[in-house]
Amino acid sequence: MKDYLNKFGVQVVRLKLTDEAMTVHAFVKGMLPGPFNESLLRFYLKMFTEIRCRALAHIATDDRVT
Repeated sequence: MKDYLNKFGVQVVRLKLTDEAMTVHAFVKGMLPGPFNESLLRFYLKMFTEIRCRALAHIATDDRVT
């Protein structure tokens, strides 16, 4: 997930995406099925910064567990 988050962030900056709804939708659609993706679908977030914060927390938790 860390790689996907980094690559997606680079593309957002490179393409200069400003539509938050489109950015959030693209991020969620690009995710592989799993617990984090399910949580995003359950608690639909409107801002990419919110998703990024949740993803970083999820990554940190995964790193502590493994």
